[in-house]
Amino acid sequence: MRPVIHVKEVHYPESDGKPMGETDEHREAMIRHIQILQEYYKGQRVYVSGDLLVYYEQGNPRKYVVPDAFVVKGITPKRRRVYKTWVERKGLDVVIETTSRKTKRKDMVEKPELYARLGVKEYFLFDPDQEYLDPPLQGYRLSEGQYAEIAPDPGGGLTSQELGLRLCVEEGILQFYRMDTGERLLTPAERAEAERQRADRRSGTSAPPRGTGEPAACMKPGGALTKASEGDAAGLAPPAPWIPRYLQAGVNLRGIIPFRKVPVRFLRFFVHLIVIFCPLGRRCGNRSRERSRFSRRSPRKWDCPLGM
Repeated sequence: MRPVIHVKEVHYPESDGKPMGETDEHREAMIRHIQILQEYYKGQRVYVSGDLLVYYEQGNPRKYVVPDAFVVKGITPKRRRVYKTWVERKGLDVVIETTSRKTKRKDMVEKPELYARLGVKEYFLFDPDQEYLDPPLQGYRLSEGQYAEIAPDPGGGLTSQELGLRLCVEEGILQFYRMDTGERLLTPAERAEAERQRADRRSGTSAPPRGTGEPAACMKPGGALTKASEGDAAGLAPPAPWIPRYLQAGVNLRGIIPFRKVPVRFLRFFVHLIVIFCPLGRRCGNRSRERSRFSRRSPRKWDCPLGM
């Protein structure tokens, strides 16, 4: 009988016991990079992940690395608990590390040597704090077994040949742009918010998003508050200053009266009747009469509850 050989199964842990990110900012940046690249490669045979243990030596669970974000082309984008290079028969193509105070030395010295040995074609480092890397975005491309620095373009961005994207830092955030269309890539949440804001602007139901510097829709030329000037463009006289402001907001009295040549004195008398007999007009018309250079009466001391 042949002796039975018992092969001890090697256990590959799914966690190294270290936190995902040193700070909230680093963790959010890592998650954002992963989500953007996952959305970019949706429906393709490309696996995008991050903060996952990558084992690169069979039988030795101590030989692993944990990239913040990485891309592997040509494999099924299924969920994995760990990544084993000998099982997938494919190494990593692109790695993006989010550098922090604790990881600076490892990202700059140890990992480049390891990634070059593993055949990672492009390696990027990003410093969201802009304190540990100068410039805060750096990239390297594998050439003959060694990394060569990717020269930045005039705008300070870096081109990734493997991703077909341009990477650049804008207001402390790493942005990704398509090389073919120039479109900026977004996370699913960012895309949904952008579509909602676009729909709101089309319907005119809400103001543009904060921080865009764009005026509200009602303040743009041709908006609701500029209708009072349409009568001027048609050759009509604008409303007199003594007409209460609640009537001036989009209303041209000469435009709604059939007889355009009605004397101004009659119009004035007509509006004074409204002010006297209409409670709303009596309350809100007072202050506009106070400001009028046409009114000869001393203003009555009535308060306007509407603040007009």
